[in-house]
Amino acid sequence: MRHAVVDANCNVVNVVELADGAEWTPPAGCMIRASESAIIGGRFDGVAFFPPPEAAQPPRRRLVPRSLIVDRLAEAGKLTMARAALDATDLHTRERWNTRAAIFADDAAALALLQAIGADPDMILAPG
Repeated sequence: MRHAVVDANCNVVNVVELADGAEWTPPAGCMIRASESAIIGGRFDGVAFFPPPEAAQPPRRRLVPRSLIVDRLAEAGKLTMARAALDATDLHTRERWNTRAAIFADDAAALALLQAIGADPDMILAPG
């Protein structure tokens, strides 16, 4: 059965699976409560569990499909320059490009390459 480990401040600090009838001692200052919905980072008010606030969630990095980047570079007349600049990079950078279906919009290597060839990173890496 799933249990939440709750600290003295009512924060869910862990979630554990315990077999029925199993005995387990939580860390000092913590208690356990059976819960199928508790989430680490959430809260327990003594009766119910609440998820962590949205602000506590890490921001999601936006991915841009590589095919869209290629199309935009072609439309901007920068595809040949981008290929030459990519071919001049180290093996790791080339392989990252060749093996991934999408690139993070904030990828430092991608941003540097686009700036080096005079392409507009905001346009090339814009949401699809």
